[in-house]
Amino acid sequence: MLANGRRSGPSPRGPFEDKRRTFTTRITELTRKALDAAAEATGRSLSQEIEVRLEATFHADREARAFSDVFYGTEFASLLEVIAKAMREAGAEAATMAGAGRTDWLDSPAGYRQATFAALEVLRAFSPIKPEAEGPTARKEELGTRTAEKLIGCLADPDGSNQSDWALTVRQRLGKLRERIAVECM
Repeated sequence: MLANGRRSGPSPRGPFEDKRRTFTTRITELTRKALDAAAEATGRSLSQEIEVRLEATFHADREARAFSDVFYGTEFASLLEVIAKAMREAGAEAATMAGAGRTDWLDSPAGYRQATFAALEVLRAFSPIKPEAEGPTARKEELGTRTAEKLIGCLADPDGSNQSDWALTVRQRLGKLRERIAVECM
């Protein structure tokens, strides 16, 4: 019996025997029902089920980071993460400020615009070219533009005849955004 007159729950068992810390949170009824069903299906207590699922999310985060580090290299993967975070935060805030409680910056003109500015600012901050060192860069900018146009052109190809494996995979993952490049680049 606890000091407040309530009975304590059952003692942890199995791989959870050494657990003694408690954590209280509020969840929706739907989430509670899903957790109860999962706990019953696995033979774990509700507390054990919650812990297993939380640990799995941390594991998934570590795996995702390891994958991106291997695929892109640690520095580039980290830069992409900074760009993505800046875009998501600036875009969501601008979309919300634009009205109607929208936070999906991908569908908000104001949000998309601010997300673009955020990405460019991050790229400028990490640039090896310092503002005072910038000179005539038209040829370099043309190369960047041509490269982007080539990639976007591959992604816009509706029948896939000009797409590499990369472009086919990314095109599928773009979802509704795929329609935008098809219209603008065709």
